[in-house]
Amino acid sequence: MCGIPSLTTAAAPSRVTHGATHEQLASSSNGAPIVTDQRPVTSATVSGSAASHAADSADPRHVSASFGGMVSRGMAYGVRRWVGTGGATWKHGHTQIATLGTGRPASRFQVRSSCAKRPVTRSHTVSIERASMKITKVETVRNRDPIPLPEPWLPAWSAPGGTPATSFGFSFHRVYTDEGIVGLGPNTGASADMLLGIDPFTVGEFWYRHMSGGRPGRSGRRAAGLEIALWDIVGKAAQTPIAKLLGSRRDRIPVYAATSRLLETAAHIEQAKEVAGLGFKAVKLRLHRANPWDDVRVVEAVREAVGDDLLLMVDANQNNTSPGYEFWSHQTAMRIARELDALRVYFLEEPLPREDIRGLAEIAEAIDTFVAGGEHSSTAYDFREHLAQGAYDVVQPDVTLMGNMGIIGLRKVADMADASRRLIIPHVTGGGTFPFYLAATLHAMATVDNCPMVEYPYDPPVLTPETLQVPVAVPLCTDDDGCVAVPDGPGLGLELDEELMASGVVIETVE
Repeated sequence: MCGIPSLTTAAAPSRVTHGATHEQLASSSNGAPIVTDQRPVTSATVSGSAASHAADSADPRHVSASFGGMVSRGMAYGVRRWVGTGGATWKHGHTQIATLGTGRPASRFQVRSSCAKRPVTRSHTVSIERASMKITKVETVRNRDPIPLPEPWLPAWSAPGGTPATSFGFSFHRVYTDEGIVGLGPNTGASADMLLGIDPFTVGEFWYRHMSGGRPGRSGRRAAGLEIALWDIVGKAAQTPIAKLLGSRRDRIPVYAATSRLLETAAHIEQAKEVAGLGFKAVKLRLHRANPWDDVRVVEAVREAVGDDLLLMVDANQNNTSPGYEFWSHQTAMRIARELDALRVYFLEEPLPREDIRGLAEIAEAIDTFVAGGEHSSTAYDFREHLAQGAYDVVQPDVTLMGNMGIIGLRKVADMADASRRLIIPHVTGGGTFPFYLAATLHAMATVDNCPMVEYPYDPPVLTPETLQVPVAVPLCTDDDGCVAVPDGPGLGLELDEELMASGVVIETVE
């Protein structure tokens, strides 16, 4: 069973909450793989056959060796030096996996045999090295022809004065290395030559230097898509999904159906029933009508029609730029929030602008419905004050929208929220590059404990897998339980539609 955790789990804010019970919405998970371990043994030797097996293995990710009474397992990729130097070398391709010897230890990691009767001075040292991989070329791939929409699309956050869209497009990077591995990542606007010559395994340094926002000048380059491509390379090098490299705890994640338009009340009711029939356990409605009390009446009608079998979320979109729209005052936002609270809404998103931390905190304190927001937060550290002052019960960072979050940023925000006993439900942007955004988000959220669900744009006939996931061969779709599987292929786990890539794209190359 892959369900949405209850609102009363330990990770949730410690306030009275509405919704389904834990038994009804219990989430499934799987254990995270062990990356390193140490355990006592009775021998301090390494057999030649074991060394030979490790060297010849088709999977170079792990190598084990007994030394000094311990067994240590390490990652062959991504570890520049473990301990010491030595004799026989294990190799796999360009990667030096391990060197064993009995010479003088090269570090403090000198240990004695656990079964010796008297002190021994013999030491066995191990080193693990990897020849540095380099980025040699970056391609930016775009659709040649627009992806037509079945009908003009005017999202609620652009109403009433926006221009309806009639098509989507996609844009992503293919990042090449000197070892033949090619990484994929969405194009978020960064200069592709930022990657040339760097080692993909320094992705953490890349994030800190260009995306973190922890110091002046360490953000603003919109490099999230490049960071995702680096992670894809690392995962492919290790022949492992990103989530498992980071320590996954589950292989499926609940998603909610995020609708996008302002429809007539009857159409909203029909749509809510449809998504429930498809297995979704939650749906998000949009508010942005000229009369906010008309918004409330729509939510009331949908709640009456579906009962409590479907979680209802509401996005007020009060942080967007909307030509011709009169935004809510603080007093109006508070009154609307109380009405939605009475309708047992799960979360109310952006009832005020993001910068109004005090106003958001006052609303959060006044109602049991969760207050959510943060999709427009530029960096991971922008959430600190909102969490410290109680402005958000649910944080909603977007892996790419503002260009500086990335996979590392999502996990940092999750940790900050968890430390404040708050939830993370990431925002996921739609459009033609959606599968790249969703895959990166799923990998990050598979590793944290306080993410009950992830956003999944679904608003037929406009927002569907047929319009949002054109560039991939296998779309990321929901199952009958309202979940999406975390891609289980190496890296991001996405496969491109090669027929489309052969003739339907335009490519720009930097090398």
